[in-house]
Amino acid sequence: MKRVERYFQRFFSDKAFRVRIVHWLLKAQYRHKVHAWIINSVNGIINSVSSSTSKHCNICGWSGWRFKSYATMTYYMADSICPVCDSLPRYRALATLLERLNLLRPNYHFLEIAPAKMVREFLQKKQIRYTSLDLGGLQAQVRGDVQSLPFEMTCFDVVICFHVLEFVPDRQQALSEFHRVLSSSGSLILSENYLYGQESTIEFEPEHLFSGAPLRRFGDDFPEFIRVSGFSNVESFDYLGLNDSRGDYFFICKS
Repeated sequence: MKRVERYFQRFFSDKAFRVRIVHWLLKAQYRHKVHAWIINSVNGIINSVSSSTSKHCNICGWSGWRFKSYATMTYYMADSICPVCDSLPRYRALATLLERLNLLRPNYHFLEIAPAKMVREFLQKKQIRYTSLDLGGLQAQVRGDVQSLPFEMTCFDVVICFHVLEFVPDRQQALSEFHRVLSSSGSLILSENYLYGQESTIEFEPEHLFSGAPLRRFGDDFPEFIRVSGFSNVESFDYLGLNDSRGDYFFICKS
């Protein structure tokens, strides 16, 4: 709600911002939304009568003929959203990764930053001790800033942080805080605004930012930022298997 209020305040006080918004609306393409609505309506009917189990969600256990399509004004991704738990491919890949790394242990304590409901439900089904944190999100159990986490040292075994560091003013302080609260054998799993092949991280100028827009786009120097904060072992993993600028990457970080 506060973010919406900031948008309205800026819209009425900042002429350049109003011009950008109007320009964006004039360019906005509704075809993706319409396309997704049609496809999802048809797929919903087929899923209800078909016995096919070609698609499976490892978050909630749903199986069916097709996932739902995902659409924004400028982006369309077919066959991607689970019709039951609303998980995207990234979250289903996270579940697979946690299984592969043998991190789904009942005695483990997880911290999720900017929590997603389907991740919480998946981990709780696995009898994982789970804590969530957000700066102001209603779904989080704890309100707090990643630059100063309100937790004791070495109290978590796994920290999951998706698309948060790109918004944080002091990224290094946040990474140091993640390292502080993790056990000596703990794992940090990151997914960020990162572009494979971009040599160095780009910090966006304030005058070019919309309210709530990312402060930076990480480049191939991102792993070094992580290592400086105490994580000596940093591996990248593209769950799409493309391993180029079209990929979507996890960074698995250990001390």
